[in-house]
Amino acid sequence: MSLLASSEYTRQKTIKRATVEWFNDRLRAKPNQFVFLTLTAKQAVTNIDGNLVPTKREDMDREVGKFLKRLDVAVYGNAAKRYGKRLRRIDGSHGGADTFKRHHRHLAIELPQRFEGDAGLDRFVELIRSTWMRSCYAMTIMDVSPTASLIASVRYLIKDGGADNLSLANIVL
Repeated sequence: MSLLASSEYTRQKTIKRATVEWFNDRLRAKPNQFVFLTLTAKQAVTNIDGNLVPTKREDMDREVGKFLKRLDVAVYGNAAKRYGKRLRRIDGSHGGADTFKRHHRHLAIELPQRFEGDAGLDRFVELIRSTWMRSCYAMTIMDVSPTASLIASVRYLIKDGGADNLSLANIVL
C-alpha cells in the first residue's frame, strides 16, 4: 500500500470512528430523536438496452444519495434547494455479491421537529416510504422504526464490517 493510500485509509477510519462516537453521544442525549430504517434494493436492474445489470455498492451509494436528497427537499422544501439544509443521518451499507445477501442500507435519520409525536412519526414514515419507492432500485421490503435501544441501534447500524460499512458520502452530522 502506498503512503498516499495509507494516509487516506487512516483518514477514513478516523472519520468513521468520529461518526460512531457522535452518533452514540447524540443518542444518549435524545434517544427518541432518530428513526432507523432499512432500505432493500433489487439484485439487478434493467439498463437502457434491456439487459439486467447486477446492483453494486457504488450504485447503492448513488441511489441512496438521491433518495436522501429527495427526502431533504420533501421535508425542508426551498431551504433544502437554496441553502442546502439537510436531515442529519448516518448510512450503513450491507449485503452484496460477496456476502450472498441483497444490498440493503441501514440508516439512522434524525426526526425533524415538525414530525414529532405519533401522528408526525406516521407522516414521516409514509414520506420515507413514498420517497424510496421512486427509486428504480427500490424493493417494497422496508423497515422503519423509532429508536428502541441505544446500544442495539448502533451495533445494528454498523454490524458485520463495523465502521467500514459506513457510507461517508451520505452522512450528515
